[in-house]
Amino acid sequence: NRLAACALAGIEPTVRIYEGSDPIGHAWYLNGKGRHLTVGQRALLALEIEKMYASENPPGRRWRDGAEINGADLPHFVEHQRAPRARDKAAATVNVSGRAVAQAKRIQERAPDLAGKVVAGELALDAAEKAFKDRLKEQRRLERQRQEEKAVAQRQDDDRPVLVQGNAVEWLAGIEPGSVDLLLTDPPYATDLEDLEGFVRSWVPLAIATLRPTGRAFIFTGAYPQELHAYLDTLLAIEGIRVANTLAWHYPDTMGPDPAYDYKTAWQAIHHVRMPQAAPLRSDRLVEKTTVQTFNMNSKIIGGRRHPWQKPDELAERLILHATEPGALVVDPFAGTGTFLMAASRLGRQGVGCEQSDDMIEHAMKRGCRVGR
Repeated sequence: NRLAACALAGIEPTVRIYEGSDPIGHAWYLNGKGRHLTVGQRALLALEIEKMYASENPPGRRWRDGAEINGADLPHFVEHQRAPRARDKAAATVNVSGRAVAQAKRIQERAPDLAGKVVAGELALDAAEKAFKDRLKEQRRLERQRQEEKAVAQRQDDDRPVLVQGNAVEWLAGIEPGSVDLLLTDPPYATDLEDLEGFVRSWVPLAIATLRPTGRAFIFTGAYPQELHAYLDTLLAIEGIRVANTLAWHYPDTMGPDPAYDYKTAWQAIHHVRMPQAAPLRSDRLVEKTTVQTFNMNSKIIGGRRHPWQKPDELAERLILHATEPGALVVDPFAGTGTFLMAASRLGRQGVGCEQSDDMIEHAMKRGCRVGR
């Protein structure tokens, strides 16, 4: 701009030759350092500066151990040696962390519209990444919904999950003992019951009796001490089963009001029962096989939840995949809107459940369940 101004004014410019070793850094010092740029703006600039450093600096002539580079090694050397140095140098030039530059690169590549808002100063870098993640979650939710709707349209009635309207205890009593591969259910919580212990004793032994010798059970409950005690006390009294470690569904995105005296609960229990001949968990991912299963609800943000405390589809699918093979019978005596039954159906399992509420059954039918007897 200054050179162009001199040309327009007919003035011979005074030129000083830069003799340092970092012309790019010097240009930033003169033109960028004094500007009030956000971390996100500087991180995105670092991506451009990284390209300059990478193109200016030829690859070194030796490996770190001093060995000569031959022609075949050169591309590998350039990729693993020169590029990381260029990024680190670019980050240091604009005074941001390497993490911020990597974050900016992800947003620039995967959400250029959000990167544009960061450049314009309308959005912070962290906020842009959160917006991108929320966008992905919403896309996944919509895709699952489309898959469900498509499956409902294509599936014959006989292939859809079956939901019986009635009393869970009476329904369980009618199931043939030793015929169920997986019991996966979310019964009413202690806060909704007058006699918690009596309720637990009324249905848990019946439900466990339906399991095959190779079966498993996952029972969701609240994390209140009296509720944990009622279920564990009942389960531990049943002979011939293995009451395994209790799992925790951790939901970090829903905290509720700030407690005054007690610590806020951000998890629910999943009581895990393994029958004597149950196969090993069907997963080779150690990260999936911990007692803490972290899945956001995100219902209030993305509208994915159809009633309070509906469980995440991803969590339901993970437990079903861990415990069963295709074609297995998955039973839910407290089926609600059919989350567990629909997850079983999507994965090629047979889902059968029971529910009393007319409202819940109406939602379950819209999702793809059929009412049976």
